[in-house]
Amino acid sequence: PSTDTPSCLAGDTTGQCTQPLRCPVEVDDVWGITWQSTPPGDVATEPCPASQAGNARRSCSSDAVWMMPDLIECGSTSLQAFAGMVERAPTFIPGSSSPPGEIIESTSSAVEELSRLTNGTNLFPDDIAVSLELLSMFFSQRQMVFAAESDMPAASYQRGFLQTASNLVTEANQRSWRNLQNVRAPDPATALCPSQSCITNIIPVNPPPSMTESGQLLRLVEDFSALESAQLPHRPGEESRTTVSSPNLEMQLVALPGQEASRIMFDSADTAEESDEVLLPSELFKQANS
Repeated sequence: PSTDTPSCLAGDTTGQCTQPLRCPVEVDDVWGITWQSTPPGDVATEPCPASQAGNARRSCSSDAVWMMPDLIECGSTSLQAFAGMVERAPTFIPGSSSPPGEIIESTSSAVEELSRLTNGTNLFPDDIAVSLELLSMFFSQRQMVFAAESDMPAASYQRGFLQTASNLVTEANQRSWRNLQNVRAPDPATALCPSQSCITNIIPVNPPPSMTESGQLLRLVEDFSALESAQLPHRPGEESRTTVSSPNLEMQLVALPGQEASRIMFDSADTAEESDEVLLPSELFKQANS
């Protein structure tokens, strides 16, 4: 515990402080971390909350004011282990020579496992970042199989993908999204899938340089819906549609005559019987050649 007296903390105007100015001990009830007294300009480091791997950090400003905590290293050990296993799997290595059927079967199984790991639990910032990277990888694999014009039985993949996206945007995860996006500046080099395996002439997959993680998720869901819509069986001149639902997101896939589009439907705040609907043609997301 700190030995600082109140007159030695930030905001002192008495002129009687005889000890160096420091950020005071602070118990963070939101994250369950106790931050120890820290000199101005230093960064305090504490273990992530129980059951989470990594360390949390928090800067003490030059005038001894605590800054927002940085918990982007905090995440579930089980989710990190799963991500490591996926990255080492032969079917997920860029340029994999695995048969398309094996790739889509592995992808469907993996995305269902991701939906299980992210369901019913409060996710930490690293959990969200890892889940986004995995969803990007799974989408890239699905896209690669689509480019090969292979049969793509998709029910389990669609269900797992949408359920994972739904798990990420629960109200309980708001603080982790805020921490992730406020602490970590967007990386201009970040893409929604590895450059070696993106089939860029089918669906745009690279986010703008300033896109935040939440923007990446929305873009990824739109790309997913566009790809799945393109596979709906339909007769020439007629539209075809199907609906995929999850607790926080309902997606109506629509193949319109002569164009690609998808409707993403969000629950209305007013009644359970109503929903807001946004029609997003995929052309809106294609970057101008300029």
